[in-house]
Amino acid sequence: MLGVAARLVMALVLLIDVPDPWTASFLNSDMTRYREIATAPGRPHQDFPVEYPPVLYAAIEVLAQGAQQPSDATPNAESLGAGSATGVTEGDIQRRLIVVALVVDLAIAGVLGWGFGARATKRYLLFGLPLVLSGMTYLRLDLLPVLFAAMGLAVHKRGRPTAAGLLWVLGAFTKLWPGVLLGILVAERRWRALAVAGSAGAIGLVGWQSWGGPDAFNQVLGMRGAGGWQVESLPGSIALAFGDGVTRIESGAWRVGEASSVVRLVLGVAGVVAVVGPWLLARRHREPHLVTASAGMVAVTGLLVTAPLLSPQFVNWLLPMIAIVPALAPRTDAVAAPVAPLAELPAEDSASDRRDGPSQPSGADGASWWKGWSVRSAPTGVAGLDVCAWIVMIFTLLVCASYDEMLAREPSAIVVLLVRNGALVALAIVGYRHLARSSTPVPVPVPEPSSTPVGPVPIEVG
Repeated sequence: MLGVAARLVMALVLLIDVPDPWTASFLNSDMTRYREIATAPGRPHQDFPVEYPPVLYAAIEVLAQGAQQPSDATPNAESLGAGSATGVTEGDIQRRLIVVALVVDLAIAGVLGWGFGARATKRYLLFGLPLVLSGMTYLRLDLLPVLFAAMGLAVHKRGRPTAAGLLWVLGAFTKLWPGVLLGILVAERRWRALAVAGSAGAIGLVGWQSWGGPDAFNQVLGMRGAGGWQVESLPGSIALAFGDGVTRIESGAWRVGEASSVVRLVLGVAGVVAVVGPWLLARRHREPHLVTASAGMVAVTGLLVTAPLLSPQFVNWLLPMIAIVPALAPRTDAVAAPVAPLAELPAEDSASDRRDGPSQPSGADGASWWKGWSVRSAPTGVAGLDVCAWIVMIFTLLVCASYDEMLAREPSAIVVLLVRNGALVALAIVGYRHLARSSTPVPVPVPEPSSTPVGPVPIEVG
């Protein structure tokens, strides 16, 4: 498969010629940050600030195992070289990360196929390809929470909402955002599963705060107290394009301007509305499971649009929902019934599928899903969502390719960034309209009374 081959080639290229994190501004210095965290003395959050939740912190500790504190803060060839006298270097950490990210990436594709069929795997591999080619996907740990999110979606599809909720809570302790998917349990009124997930989350939060101190959560939410807008965020891109603020590295990210308390409050409220609104709409649907993919995509997109930080790798968060939208979308075109929007599920899944609701029709002749496809035969609104998603993915790749030019405020690079962020806003709007239309209760037609008399027919005697 092309998507898998491209990923293997990209990982091999990165492994053979590990890119220097200081030669391209968009790569920044995450490997250095990982090494700093793993070698810092004391307890995280209390003795030194950490911007990552506990599960991701543990993953960093494993990746950077064996690293020692550098003799100075200036990166050099020795710090990137393998087998230096200082122990495990940033280059070693980066090579480990590339291998781990590749394995996790392919695991996500497999999990989506297990839960939703072959088409979901193909869509994930295809839509994620521009992000892989950007280099960012395999140079960050953001695929780990994506894996937990995808596993939760898959086990939920197979009729295990409690396990799904626990996986989303685990994802939230990795990167916060998978907690948004707990709205699926709210939309479907799975109160027992939600109670179990909420209890697990509360216990984990208390343990985290006890271990890291009362400021642990705030350090993660506020990125160690960063005060500026990250340049790729929606407000940051506007400030970069139309303001004259100086760009600088703050808390490990390029930022511009200053985020006032009022603007942060407005964006926070908008973020809550963007996250809660889709699940309230999904509840209106008579079969909420059919619109959970759309609701999840709208909620996560709203989170990205209103966030003060929007690094290129964050776009990976959308991929599981984009992959499964055609599988969980109500069809309104009866003429298109023979077209297969989702590969056939194994026979053993039939019981859980009946609990989750009617499955989508598969190809009458077992043909591949793309045969006979047309915009008219696609589930309502999915074609528009796909167009917006493609623009987001491709222009995120272009943002990475022109990052230094963007920081220098070159007009062409600024336009690329604004188009990408505009496409994210459009994805949220189109997804919201698709969700609102799909969630409107459709009246069930009542058959008209038959004109044929019912009952015994009188017999004339004469």
